[in-house]
Amino acid sequence: MADFLRPELLNRRSQDLPDYYRLNGSIYLANTEDFVREKGFFITNSVAYIMGAEQSVDIDNHIDFKVCETLMAERI
Repeated sequence: MADFLRPELLNRRSQDLPDYYRLNGSIYLANTEDFVREKGFFITNSVAYIMGAEQSVDIDNHIDFKVCETLMAERI
């Protein structure tokens, strides 16, 4: 667990931790010439589109699928 959490974050409730963002694979847009030149979507001056958790369900396993299924059933 060494270096898993920064020392200033140890023993803090998750609700008290700073916001963080991660890639979810939902939306990538790029100019064709930039994409070819940079060989990918992550180019200079890229910007993020911040999505709420209920719109950003990353389905990697059965539990993720069930969460998504529940959200869709409740139209959240």
